[in-house]
Amino acid sequence: MAKFKVGDMVKPKDGHYTGCTRGSKYNLPRTAMKVVTAGDGYLMLDVGDDVTSPPVNPDSFYLDPQAGPVRTVTRREIVPGFYGDVEIGEVDIKYDAYFDAESLRDAAHLFNQLAEVLAENGA
Repeated sequence: MAKFKVGDMVKPKDGHYTGCTRGSKYNLPRTAMKVVTAGDGYLMLDVGDDVTSPPVNPDSFYLDPQAGPVRTVTRREIVPGFYGDVEIGEVDIKYDAYFDAESLRDAAHLFNQLAEVLAENGA
């Protein structure tokens, strides 16, 4: 039975051979790599840039305990600048949060009501 399964993230053990020749696209990084093929006695790894390693010895690798299903965290940010007639300055949400989200939603609702009245009266 194979030591690893497809999709596992593995890292090379310290002191183990991790490359083919200097400058080869098959040189393995010291970072976590995804197993793309696993068999008895060999692994093939995704080494980046759409390159799969040649078969390597699974005994030279260990399962990366830090690797999980989430790799990148993205979040929405407030970007300073001019947006129509509104200027948004630098905002540090941890310290500068004068208004909470609910207060801003209430203010936006108020502005929408004002805009509707202006539109109805031809302004």
